[in-house]
Amino acid sequence: MPFDVPEPRRESVKEIAMAKVRYAQNVLTRTGVVALDAGFYIDELGGFPGAMVNFIIKNPAIGVRGILKLMDGRGGGFRGCKFMECLAFLDPKLARKPICFAGEIRGELAYEPAGMLKEYHWSELSLIFIPVGYTKTLAEMTIEEYDEWRREREKSSIQKFVKWLSQF
Repeated sequence: MPFDVPEPRRESVKEIAMAKVRYAQNVLTRTGVVALDAGFYIDELGGFPGAMVNFIIKNPAIGVRGILKLMDGRGGGFRGCKFMECLAFLDPKLARKPICFAGEIRGELAYEPAGMLKEYHWSELSLIFIPVGYTKTLAEMTIEEYDEWRREREKSSIQKFVKWLSQF
């Protein structure tokens, strides 16, 4: 049952996912709940914007172009970055505390936004994120390339959760 969950301001995606799942469990007391949170971390910027990525992306004064501008003249060509995600699960029948599954997706920043956003892209970061092993941003990929990339991501938090849940 989808419903709005407050977005707490925290440093870590794990803390945010855990707060969301606890909130959801208080609303839906008789069933297990799942919450997912993700952040975007740029190595050369000390992990900025991190878990605050949505605020930064949606801020018209910053956005993806502002993130790229912050990289001007930094890193000597090193543009490493990553998405970090955490899926939290809480079911009072299985555990009293949230169980967390973390995932990480490495890549690098493009120098300019490239491609076209499609309905299946989760954010404007698709315009500037080039996954490891690829030469295109997510937004430049064809649907076939994008689907292939998604299938290759064996270590996502969702896949870890599904594998764990299949034991029951």
